[in-house]
Amino acid sequence: MVTPGSDQRVVVATKALLGEVAADAAKRGLSTTALTQPATVIRTTLRRTAEQMAQRASASTELLDVRARLRAGLIVVKPSTGEIIAAAGTADDGRLLASTPEPTGSVFKLFTLLAAAQAGVPLTARFDARSPQTLRGGAVISNFAGDPSPAPVVTLETATAHSLNVVFAKLAVDQLGLPAVITAAHMAGIPATVTPSPQDPFTSLGNTPMAPEDVANAYATVQSGGLRCPIPVLASSTGAGLAPL
Repeated sequence: MVTPGSDQRVVVATKALLGEVAADAAKRGLSTTALTQPATVIRTTLRRTAEQMAQRASASTELLDVRARLRAGLIVVKPSTGEIIAAAGTADDGRLLASTPEPTGSVFKLFTLLAAAQAGVPLTARFDARSPQTLRGGAVISNFAGDPSPAPVVTLETATAHSLNVVFAKLAVDQLGLPAVITAAHMAGIPATVTPSPQDPFTSLGNTPMAPEDVANAYATVQSGGLRCPIPVLASSTGAGLAPL
């Protein structure tokens, strides 16, 4: 709730969330005019406690940047229904960061795991984890310096736990093929309008901008055993001349 004296972050975030509600309503054929009629009651899928925690988490993360340039966003999706129960963090221009495409980084590795599972590659499969390594085509990939490989050869499960770039890049590019990984991403719920490059080896490491809400939806699909739900923020709207949602 926005009250006099509210933190400016909360005010901006609330405006951004209201924009998301209006956009969701428009997708369902409800105009802003209809939603603002007297006696209209609008309920969102957001949960007050979760939203407050998300706001605090994004604000405290931004405070870690002494140059005050970091912007942190967070979205929480309920896997069984797709409902957005919390969304926090805004860009300097007021956009909700959960809806703003950014490179995913290692989050994209989930889709390589899905493609590997479809191809019959088990988590016990072993891979050369030495860094750096050269991929087919000449690209050189290194592991993140802060989390080197625990051994020269590791299982896919261990490579996942340590987010080893060399293992995932070689698996995605040299073994599975990037088209298979991209297909797995789309099957999980990344919109077809998001088109990672099947020629760029760094696609495997998450250089494609994606909206966090789409990535959260894809992860929720995996958590729910493959059941993919839309991700609404508008739960219901009742009032004069409105059919209940």
